[in-house]
Amino acid sequence: MYKWLGTHPMVVLLLPLILLLVVLNSIGVAIHPYHRPIVALPDSIQTYQLVVQSYASEHKKTWRVETSIISPQYHPKHFPHVYLYIRKDSSLTMPSLLDTLVVHTRFQSADSLGTFDYNKYLQHQGICAIGFVDSQHWYIQSPCVSAHWHPKAWQYRLYQHLQSLGIHGDELGTLSALTLGYREDLEPDIERSFSAAGATHILAVSGLHTGILYSVIIMFLTGLGRWRPLYEEKWKRRGVSLCAIISLIVYALLTGATPSVIRSVIMLSLLEIGRMFYRKSNSINTLAAAAWIILVLFPADLFSVSFQLSFAAVWGILVLEPYLRKLLPMPKTQTKIGYHVKSYLRGLISVSLAAQISTLPIALYYFGQMSNYFLLTNLIVIPLGWLIIVGAIIMFIFSPLGSLGMWLSTIPVTLTHWMNQSVLYIESLPYSTTHLECSFLMLCLLYGAIITAYLSKRFSIRWLGVMIICLISFCISYLL
Repeated sequence: MYKWLGTHPMVVLLLPLILLLVVLNSIGVAIHPYHRPIVALPDSIQTYQLVVQSYASEHKKTWRVETSIISPQYHPKHFPHVYLYIRKDSSLTMPSLLDTLVVHTRFQSADSLGTFDYNKYLQHQGICAIGFVDSQHWYIQSPCVSAHWHPKAWQYRLYQHLQSLGIHGDELGTLSALTLGYREDLEPDIERSFSAAGATHILAVSGLHTGILYSVIIMFLTGLGRWRPLYEEKWKRRGVSLCAIISLIVYALLTGATPSVIRSVIMLSLLEIGRMFYRKSNSINTLAAAAWIILVLFPADLFSVSFQLSFAAVWGILVLEPYLRKLLPMPKTQTKIGYHVKSYLRGLISVSLAAQISTLPIALYYFGQMSNYFLLTNLIVIPLGWLIIVGAIIMFIFSPLGSLGMWLSTIPVTLTHWMNQSVLYIESLPYSTTHLECSFLMLCLLYGAIITAYLSKRFSIRWLGVMIICLISFCISYLL
């Protein structure tokens, strides 16, 4: 085991950094000046000064904007974020990105939607509360004229382009979330269905989506894999890698430069930098290096749910997936096509199992539920997601050609409709979810069992004893 750590120096550097951040956070030290806290707002009508952090999204009777409270009583570097619902009025001009508003309202927690705790979900997104105002109780104090080059402005223009192609309804909300990371038009009911079916990851533009785009870029730059620079053609190899890195950065900006995309772009860029200089990549070391860079730049991300889920999922895929793949049988086939299909399904199942196992403790700790049909869901939504993203890229490229772009838009829209219907059907199946409240101790015990199971396979069978102790302790903690 010590030899393994010696070949993974970034893991050795990452562990003390995580420990330091945990200690600083536990004693109340502000580890990042731009951390978005969850604070209790006054339960009465107040006058607030807000800065708009998103474009307005239309709902049945209201427009919704994400805002940050800058006045009164909050430290200028710790602005709480809230959702502001503005009742529809044809005479009003909707606020735009980075406008400053003055509102007179009461902010309160969101109501739960059935078994789906919407208030808890919003808190995981950094949203403290929601408020409603009509036309008489708000006004734009100072409009912003410098948001044109903001990444969210680019993201919103692409969203408007989807609208101009005639895409609307649930298909627009899911497609814009899936391809652009724009989730303002995504209805809570749709999010609840995807969560219950175990498909929330497909809606959040993250490592999965960036990886799909990365594979498309590499396929294009290498002529579907037919042209790969030889070792002697170092400048060609570096040119391919540089184009891939630039494309990933542009994609991150076009999707609003969300933290999850930035994380995956950093990791893939590190991988390509190694390839530029013909260095043999070490996936675990690359993952640890990406986490180390992000935590040095944005220390508060360590306590972000999306950060924890994304890195846990990638860790599971890199570490657990090879062992799970060996456990799955590979039926013999007589045709080459049949072999590739079965190999693809085997890989998809093993990747889904690895990601689910590695993220299950976090999901139970924060959300208190798990999808029982996650494997079925992933077998459907991941291939559809790949096709939708590729179809959307083709649609955006040819959309300036008028009728051809309109016709091409029907492909990703139809696939998105199929995805929505599939998720709704899976969610409607009996026993689609299991609810299990998990404490922090139970979280640690679950990860202890997962890690020691890996160590017993990788290093010594003696770790199985520790795994059994962790599982028994987990069951006892659950029953108490």
